[in-house]
Amino acid sequence: MPYDVGKTVQLGAFDSGRDDLDPLADALDRFGLDGQAVLLKILSQTGGHPFQTVALACRAGELQSEAIEALVEAEIGSEC
Repeated sequence: MPYDVGKTVQLGAFDSGRDDLDPLADALDRFGLDGQAVLLKILSQTGGHPFQTVALACRAGELQSEAIEALVEAEIGSEC
């Protein structure tokens, strides 16, 4: 009998209506940004892709919220 303890976990896109993204928005607030607004802008650019969203949120602390689109273009390109 095989020893199989693994399970497949499907990760879906972040959805601001379904997922609690307040911790991520709160982290952006600590950088002096409007966390909710910046997070919504990031989500609209990434389509909610979990890795891209978190990566951009981490980098957003260095930027003003108007530069999020430029950051997405520079880091990811126009594919999102």
